[in-house]
This record gives sequence, structure tokens and C-alpha cells, in this order.
Amino acid sequence: MYLFKYGKRLQNVMILAGAAVVVLLAVFAAALFDTRLQGNDAGAAKRLENGWIYESEGEWRLLPQLPCTLAWEGESLVLRRELANVDVPEEYCFVFQTRYSSIRVWAGERLIYEAAGGKEHALGSMWHFIPVADMQGEKQITVEFRRYATEREWELKGIMLDHPAAALYEILLSYMPQILFGMFCFMLAGLLLVFSLITAYRKRSMAVPQISLAFFMLLSGLWILLDTKVTTLWGGNYAISYFLSYAAFYLMCVPFLVFVRSMVKSENRLLGILIWIFIANAGVCFVLHMTGLAQLNDTVPAVHILIILAMIVSTAEFWSSIVRKRRQRMSFTFAGMLAVYFFGLLSLAFSSFWKERDDFSFYRSLAMRDDMTGLGNRNAFQLCQSYLAGQAPGRLDVLLFDVDNLKRTNDLLGHHTGDMLLQTMAKGIYAVFSSMGECFRIGGDEFCVVIVEKTASRVSEAVEVFEKEAKRLLRYFPEYANVSYGHVLWENTAEEKLTPERLALLIEEADRNMYQMKHTHRE
Repeated sequence: MYLFKYGKRLQNVMILAGAAVVVLLAVFAAALFDTRLQGNDAGAAKRLENGWIYESEGEWRLLPQLPCTLAWEGESLVLRRELANVDVPEEYCFVFQTRYSSIRVWAGERLIYEAAGGKEHALGSMWHFIPVADMQGEKQITVEFRRYATEREWELKGIMLDHPAAALYEILLSYMPQILFGMFCFMLAGLLLVFSLITAYRKRSMAVPQISLAFFMLLSGLWILLDTKVTTLWGGNYAISYFLSYAAFYLMCVPFLVFVRSMVKSENRLLGILIWIFIANAGVCFVLHMTGLAQLNDTVPAVHILIILAMIVSTAEFWSSIVRKRRQRMSFTFAGMLAVYFFGLLSLAFSSFWKERDDFSFYRSLAMRDDMTGLGNRNAFQLCQSYLAGQAPGRLDVLLFDVDNLKRTNDLLGHHTGDMLLQTMAKGIYAVFSSMGECFRIGGDEFCVVIVEKTASRVSEAVEVFEKEAKRLLRYFPEYANVSYGHVLWENTAEEKLTPERLALLIEEADRNMYQMKHTHRE
């Protein structure tokens, strides 16, 4: 009863504080009774990013490891991959992502999937799920992309090969920030609409600004959500999501300008003219697209110019209302609008920063990663040696691998089959040893694994697992295709520092052991 002696405002504050305490107690209890579960890992969706070839000028060339960018100006791009060493359950599916392009997929000579069908109205980014069951009995998959955009480079995304649920989970998780932002905008728009109805019932003048702001939030969330194209993951009419996303983007400034005009009670006709310009521009853009005179993505720069003009006019109107007409109650709204502008510009700056960081990571990966196999290349191996020199590891295992009869495979079956053999062996090496150490491709058909501070028994067990895995992976290749390996272990009982000379001797010893096995295979 003591709490009810205070005013209503203080009671509301106490209620809010009590709710906050309950939330904090829930967080503390969750930390105290920490219970970990093995969830679905976003990285669990397997990919098939090696072994693809593409047709260029009548020749088939090896495609770099996906994702990649091809500096090639062709309107169509044809990819092909052998399915001989792809052993997956029937319930799995291939997942392709296209951007401003149509797609057709053949299993052998059979056309099993076609999307967009060459129609230029089906633009944007979308995903295509092709069941592996549709490819049973075929030894080859061919994918044709036909693009509509004018870029001079082909930006190829990664290709997933996993259960549809795993691929769907990974796609949704990658767009989770946009999905959450869209849901937040929808929730805020709903609250504003409720408040506007209450305000309209009381016959107050704030109903129109509240409704305008609600529709602005609704269009913003709709644009962000539809632009991710996650609404197309379950199939259906893709064009609905595509056109609605453009409509939301083109009309987003209309309710914002109505909000500004109703707040400042401006008699300036420029705001009304801008509103109708936005509406007319959206209608003209759709008519141009439907008649084939222009594509929607070509009209986006005009909308950006209109948005900048709307920002300038809105800022001037608020400034005039506050300074000249001395409506100080507008100061808070004006400050909020400036904050939105500031954070928008800040997000653009950060997006540029993240893009530069991603570009740096991409080019560093190119310098340190072997395109064909995805393992570390010779540069990465040399850096690893430089790092180990001067260290004092407790144990050091060095394993060298060599693919037998690679030249014979190239001569008899072609270099493409030889490349597939290298990629298959790299896949086996990575699958067994990547969790234990670093894996490298140090030469044409030579691989190396460096394992620091691991027990010898575990490495020996891993070698046995690799032998079984190699037999499984090589069952689709000729009998003479094999792999030889050499293993050497250095136990640093005296805690000595590893010198470059000792490391070279260890690699040389592993090389001798590998050639002994190779000689045995030849006999």
C-alpha cells in the first residue's frame, strides 16, 4: 500500500524498474544454469566449389574456386562438372544463386531445371534448389547462366550441396540482420498505427503525421525484407517479391514528405510537387520496364537523386519552421531527422570500410590459397615454416603426399580428369587433417600437412583413416591412380627451438619416406 501513496508517474517508473529487474534476474539465471546444446551450425551446409569448368571461346577452362569473379563479357556462361566423385544422398540438393540472370541445368543431356526462361522481367538475386534425385544415373551436370545486366564481370556465388533444410538455415542466418530490421520496422509501424487511431478518435491534429510515419516505417521494412529475396526461398511467384521491393523503395519518401509537410504545416508547394514526382516516377519506371524500353535497375540513379533532393527540402522546411517561425517544439523532431541522416551516412561509410576489408581479405586469400584445391599454397607453406622457425613445439608431425601417375592420367584422360584427381585428394587430406594442423598444396601434385603439439598416436590413427578415405575417393578413377605419403615425427624432449635447418631435414626425411612408398606402389 505504501507504493500507491506516490503519483502515477512515479508508479510507472517503479513498474518499469521492477520489470527491468525481472529481466536481469532471468539473464542471471540463464548464466548461472548455463546449458549448452549442439545446434545446427551455419557452416554445416556442404558446398561444391571445386572442379567446375567453364566454356570460353570454344574451350573448356578450369574455374577458380567459388565464389569468384570472372572478367569476361559474354552474355551467357556455361559451367560443367563431373559427378563421378560426388557421392551424396538422394534427398540432398544443389543450391545455385543467380544475380540478374536466368539459369538452366542439365543432368547429362536432360534439361532438368529452368528458371526465368530468358525473360528480362525476372531480375535480382534468387536461389534455385535442384534435387540430386533428378540427376541419378548421370555423370555430368551442366549449368547455363544468361544475364541481363551490363556488368563486364561475372560474379559467381558459392554452390551448396546439402540437405535443403541445411541450405535454407544457412541462407536465412546470413540475412538475419536484415530480417530482424524488417520485423522491427513492421512492429514499430503497427504501434504507430494504433497510436494514430487513438489520436484520430480524440480528434487531434497529430493523427496524420503518425499515420505517415507508420507507412514510412512499413515501406522501409518491406523494402529491406523483400530486397533480401528470402521470401522466394519457398518458391512461388518470384516477380511479386521483385516488383514489390522496387515499389517500396520508389515510394518510401512519399509518406516521409507527407510527415514533414504535416509537421511543419508548410505552405510551400515544393513539398507537394516532390510527392507527386516520386509517385509519377515510380509509375513511369514500371511502365518503361513492362514495355521493354528500360529495366528497373537502370532507373535507380534517378530515384537516388530524388531522395537527396527530398532530404535537402525537408531539412530546409524544418529549419525554417524552427528559426523563422519560432516553433521550438519542432526541435526534437528536427534533431531526430538529422540523427537519421547522420546514421545513414555513417552506415554508408562503414559499408565502404567493410567492403574494403572484404576486398583485402579476398586478395590476401588469393595470395595464400591454392585456387584449384582451396588449400594453402606455396606462399602459405613458406610463411608457416618462417613461423615455426624459432619456436619450441613439444611435438611436430610433417606429412608429405604425392599423387601417383598424375602425368599418365593427364595424357590418357585429359588434364581435366587430372585436375579432378588433385581436387579429390585435396578433399580427402583436408577432411582428415584440417582439424589437427595446416594443409598445403606445395607443388603440382604434392601436398603437405604440418601438425604441431599433437600426440603421435592420434596422427597414426588419422593416417589410417586417410588410407580408407583415399580408397573410397579413388574408386571412380583408374586403378593406377594412387597416393603416396611420408610421415616424420620430431619429439622435442629437450625443448629446443626449431631451426630452419632442422625443419628442412624433417621435410627431407618425410620426402624420402614418401618416395619409398611410391616405389612400392610402382612395383
